[in-house]
Amino acid sequence: MSDRPAGSGSGFPATRITDSLYRATLDRGEGRTLNLFSRALRDYRVFDGLPSLPPAGAHLRQHPLSGEWISYSGVRQGRTFLPNASDCPLCPMTSPDGLTDVPVDDYEVAIFTNRFAALTPDPGTPPALNLPTRAGIGVCEVISYSAAHQASLSTIGAGRIGLLIDALAIRLAEIMAQPDICWVLPFENRGREIGVTLDHPHGQLYALSHLPAKVAQAA
Repeated sequence: MSDRPAGSGSGFPATRITDSLYRATLDRGEGRTLNLFSRALRDYRVFDGLPSLPPAGAHLRQHPLSGEWISYSGVRQGRTFLPNASDCPLCPMTSPDGLTDVPVDDYEVAIFTNRFAALTPDPGTPPALNLPTRAGIGVCEVISYSAAHQASLSTIGAGRIGLLIDALAIRLAEIMAQPDICWVLPFENRGREIGVTLDHPHGQLYALSHLPAKVAQAA
C-alpha cells in the first residue's frame, strides 16, 4: 500500500528534518521504499515506477572450506545491464512512460530498495542442500548521488556530498536499529571493468544479519 497520493503525476511534499535537510519517503509496495533527501523543500511529482520482482529464493550458503556465509539470489541474474541513458532506471521520470526505480520528476539524493536484492528483510525458508544454509536476511539499497545521468562523485560538488553523507547517516542509523542487522556497509564500485552494470552515479548499501568473516578477522 503506497503512502503517496493516488494517480500518476500527483504531488508529494518533503518533510523538514533539520533547518537544512528535507526528506520524503515513498512506500512503493512489496517491502520497497524510496527515500528522497534534499537541502530545499521539494514537492515531488510522483509516477508509477518499475514493478517489484520476486526474491527468487535469496539465501546464504556456508562455504565448505572457509566457513564463510555466501549470499545467493537468482533474481540478480536478470538485473539491468548497461542500458542506454534513455532507459536508465536511476534517472527521474517526466511522464508515465519510461519507467524507472526513482519515479519522481527530479531529485537530489535518492536511497531506495534494490530491485535485484541479494538479501531481504523477509527472505523465506532457505533450501535444503548438502551444506549448511540459512535465510538471506538483510537489506540491499541503491544510493543515487544525483538525478543527472552524466554526473559522478567527483563532479557533484561539496554541497551535494555533504547531503549524501547526511542521508547515509540517517539510513545507517535506521537500518542498524533493526533487530536482525549487525553490520552495514555503504560502498561504491567504479567502472565497467569491476562489474558495474549502470553508468548512472550511484553506490550501494548492504546490511547483514551476520558479521562477515574477513571483517571479524580484521577486528
